[in-house]
Amino acid sequence: MKYILNKYFIFGLILPILIFAIYSYSFSNENIDKLNIGLYNRLKNNPLAYKYGDTRSKDEILLLTDYECDGCRTIHRWIWPTINKKIKNDKIDYYSLDAILPGHEGGLLAATFSYCLKRSSFHQAKYFRVSVFKNKLPLKRNDLLYNELNDLQQKFRNGRGSLQSCVQNNNGKVEQINQNTLKLISSLGIKSIPAILINRQKVKVKTSKEEMLEIINNKINK
Repeated sequence: MKYILNKYFIFGLILPILIFAIYSYSFSNENIDKLNIGLYNRLKNNPLAYKYGDTRSKDEILLLTDYECDGCRTIHRWIWPTINKKIKNDKIDYYSLDAILPGHEGGLLAATFSYCLKRSSFHQAKYFRVSVFKNKLPLKRNDLLYNELNDLQQKFRNGRGSLQSCVQNNNGKVEQINQNTLKLISSLGIKSIPAILINRQKVKVKTSKEEMLEIINNKINK
């Protein structure tokens, strides 16, 4: 009898501990899930993110890219025609997010230029981005970017002076935003650029155009 009482006594002590442990584990996992979704949404709403497509679409792709990254331009050239077609057919929402790697001064300047263009003409910002990523030559501070800047700064104003002035005044701000972006993508487990997320899932970047398009077409509703 004494043994049975002791057994129930011990069980009575252990049960609340087990319940608390299970509850704590579930609560912890729930918070982690919410945090991941929150971080992902922060990437989409980033000031250096550019959205293409219909918000009513069920599928979405987020591409993290760097203007000064040869692999980024290669991936863009591979997937953009297919992505653009799906956008026009209201198949997807497409987000292209600047995530400039350390030491890429030309890439950071291009990100600042896009940021300033976006404030005055989102269409021109998107046009500029596509034109840069179509360029097959490495982006340096003194070639394509400055040619584009010189050509466009006379045509567009952002309400605070010339486009060139905006670039000069906001370079530090964009650099800080970019640093925060790199921290965010690191917290999501993204280790390299370019990176692709389809419907909030990381997709391995392939080494051939055919493989990349196969992944996109298989994961996106046709």
